[in-house]
This record gives sequence, C-alpha cells and structure tokens, in this order.
Amino acid sequence: MAILRKLQPSARAIILDSAKEKILLVKRKDLPVWELPGGGIEEGETPEESVLREVFEETGLKANITRPVGIYYPLCRLASVSYTFECTPYEGDMRLSDETTDIRFFPLNKLPKYLPPPYPHWINDALENNSDCLVKPISSVTYKALLAYLIKYPKLVTIFLLSRMKKSY
Repeated sequence: MAILRKLQPSARAIILDSAKEKILLVKRKDLPVWELPGGGIEEGETPEESVLREVFEETGLKANITRPVGIYYPLCRLASVSYTFECTPYEGDMRLSDETTDIRFFPLNKLPKYLPPPYPHWINDALENNSDCLVKPISSVTYKALLAYLIKYPKLVTIFLLSRMKKSY
C-alpha cells in the first residue's frame, strides 16, 4: 500500500521581466518557500488553461503564454508530470491570494537561498530559449535527494511529506 498519494499533473509559469534579468516568484502559505507561479491541472483543463488560471489566482496578473518550455515527467511518487510555460503578463496588479504570502521579482543571479528543486533547472531550461518544447525527467526530485534535503531543511521536508501523505479516513 502506497503511503504517498499520487499527485495530479501541474503547470508552472516562468515570468521574466522585459530585460529577462528578473523572474517572478510566489511564496506559498502552506509551505513557506518561494516557487514558480502555478499548480495542479483541474479535470477538463488543459495545461495552458491551468497555468493562466493559476497565474491570475496567485498573483492577480493576467498573462499570455509566450512559449512552452518543457514537459517534465517524474522518476518517483514525490513529483508529478509538470508543464512549464514562459508567460508574459499583460494586465492587472500584483496582489496576494489565499495561497501566497509574498510575490516578488528576483534578479536571476540572486534567487532565494532555498528555491526547491526542480525550479532552478526549469528556470535554466527557459533561459536557454530552445525553439522546441523540452521533454525531460524530473531528475532533481528523488528519494535520495529528499534525504539530503531532510538533513539540510528538516522542517520544510517534514511539512512537504505530511502534505503528500494519503488521508486514511
């Protein structure tokens, strides 16, 4: 019997400033880490629809998809199939949501101290400006990597694992 529940596919936005020197990140309320805007793809929704909905819900910004960056597949139950898109906001003002505690543009050379995997890899993939959508494994999210993070960030990993456990009632 699996202890960890299966995650639904997700879609994430990579939103760069016009000079492509800064990236927009959101700080989660449930797990206090910075991450790319985005989240789970709802039933009947395409990855494209999902990423635009999530960007608006989490940031207050309406955006257009500039291009697909990658489709990433998991190597274990700690991750799910994830779609990343480079997006450009066109309307709205940044505002917090019930899921976020902060929204901020970070210089690409000064990202937050703890930006969970695989986000740094996905950001680098977007910056390479490949003309084709990449299809790659999520190689930075494994049980071995989780153990290393558990030693370095015990509180965050514990919160993450508790959020991933199946409810048995």
